[in-house]
Amino acid sequence: MIGGVGVTYMSPSLNGFGSETLFSMNLGVGCLMPLGKRLGIRFEGRGYAALLSNDGGPFCGANKGCVITINGPALYQAEGLEGLSLRF
Repeated sequence: MIGGVGVTYMSPSLNGFGSETLFSMNLGVGCLMPLGKRLGIRFEGRGYAALLSNDGGPFCGANKGCVITINGPALYQAEGLEGLSLRF
């Protein structure tokens, strides 16, 4: 398992649209199938999401702690990777 948070810079080439920097996150999983002591095949899948707008925020209650909500449309992408792994 792997994951991360960061920002995504979007700069469309269409007239009438401006560039934006958006909050983004990713999650992924992978596995390695050994073919010997030093060689293997690696498989990995990742999903990315960039939050286009956020209607959420922190909500705190008396003696109940706080909750952070994220609510709004997002842009989603996914990728799959496959390759050889060689250990030295």
